Amino acid sequence: MSGLRGAWQIKLHHAEYGAEIIRSVGGDEEVAQLVARHHRPGEDTQAELLRRIDEKT
Repeated sequence: MSGLRGAWQIKLHHAEYGAEIIRSVGGDEEVAQLVARHHRPGEDTQAELLRRIDEKT
């Protein structure tokens, strides 16, 4: 998918895409899970911090 719709899809699903990239290059699974859940952090303070940082970029 390209153009505006593609950009929207990437923004909408970037947490999952990022987690999958981390896994695909042999990255740490805990970090991948943190990235995957940062849009729904719940009581997870690390995920909440990542969500706040992500909102500023």
